Amino acid sequence: METEQDYSGKAREEAEVWEEAAEEVEWVEIVQVQGQAEIVFALVVAQRHLTKLGHHVVP
Repeated sequence: METEQDYSGKAREEAEVWEEAAEEVEWVEIVQVQGQAEIVFALVVAQRHLTKLGHHVVP
């Protein structure tokens, strides 16, 4: 069973990875939701591709 500390460590590691990746994406935003970091990101190319496939992508 994961502890809150384990989750926080994993979230922090993921945040670091996405921060590095942010240099190659249009935008990246790290938000705090109910005490847990959630990483929201979008690639403009992927967004356009999904839109062409009929999926509505909300940044």
